Order: sequence, then structure tokens, then C-alpha cells
Amino acid sequence: MNVLVKDKMRFVQMCTVRSALGLELKGMHRSRSPSAYVIAKRDFGLQGSRQSVYDRLEAMIEEEHKDQERKYHNVESIKSRR
Repeated sequence: MNVLVKDKMRFVQMCTVRSALGLELKGMHRSRSPSAYVIAKRDFGLQGSRQSVYDRLEAMIEEEHKDQERKYHNVESIKSRR
């Protein structure tokens, strides 16, 4: 599988977990376990309260978004040289 595809899949997973965790912070819960909080802690190695995990996930998404933009622009510049 392409490295860019793997990065995008992880990015989408982070965004999905962040959205679900945001809903949990507002009082909603998933009908099946595990909770988004548990998933975030398990899959991304985060620790702390629900709010601190949510905030850290936000920061990780922002960093990942910047990295993906940089990678995309590098690929586009290589393609334009051909």
C-alpha cells in the first residue's frame, strides 16, 4: 500500500475519533464499546482526562494536516518538473 494512502487513512481515523470524542464530551455515547476515549488512548498512546485527550488529538490532527500539505506540494512540484 502506498505510504501517502496509509498516512491519509491514519489522518481520517484521527478525525473520526476526535469527532466521536467531542460528542462524548457533550454527553453522547457510542452504542457499542469501546468508547472513543478508549480508542484514542489505545491507538494513539494518549493519556489523561477526556478533555486533555481531545485537545492533544486536535494538536496531532493539525500537525498531520501540515505534514500532508507539505508532502502533497513536494509530490506536485516533482510532477511539474517532468
